[in-house]
Amino acid sequence: MRIELAIAKITNEFAEITNAFAEITNGFAKIANAIAEIANEFAEITNAIAEITNAIAEITNAFAKIANEFAEITNAIAEITNAIAEITNAIAMLQYPNLGLTLKYSNRQDS
Repeated sequence: MRIELAIAKITNEFAEITNAFAEITNGFAKIANAIAEIANEFAEITNAIAEITNAIAEITNAFAKIANEFAEITNAIAEITNAIAEITNAIAMLQYPNLGLTLKYSNRQDS
């Protein structure tokens, strides 16, 4: 009977140790789940930042397109201005034929 009691006590102690290990394992599982939840939150934040970054890139591209359009308009105005200058020079040369030599040489850049 004493041997049976001793075996029962050892079995009970072993069961308690097994339960303690199970509780520790459950604790680790809870920690792992908490870490996974934190990782998911960071992933959501990262995705939100990526969406904001993409929106900023789209806005930047839109501004670049607008700047390019203004550059094209500026170039067109410059071409019109040059054409007006050429017409003005032509009219001046018609009115003052001797002025042509002066205009040709006054526009030259000295090297």
